Amino acid sequence: MVVLSLWVYVYALKSMRRPIVTGVEEILHSKGRVIETEQGSLRVRVHSEIWSAESTDVLCSGDWVKVVGVDGLTLRVQRIEDPPISLNTVRSGT
Repeated sequence: MVVLSLWVYVYALKSMRRPIVTGVEEILHSKGRVIETEQGSLRVRVHSEIWSAESTDVLCSGDWVKVVGVDGLTLRVQRIEDPPISLNTVRSGT
């Protein structure tokens, strides 16, 4: 019984140290790609999801962006020069 209790305690501590995987905290500072810019409407792909976005930068389709804020269901993004190199961007096809 002591071993089981110890295992549960250790597992609980490990789960508290995991990074956040949902919500605003997870998407902030994420990188994505502009997929559409038409008549002031901006759409970006971040984590395999398509979001409405706004930016003070002039953006074109294909530009890489970083999420700097979230306002409801609209992301605030900034243009970044270097494309991110990570497994997530390779998998999502962006």
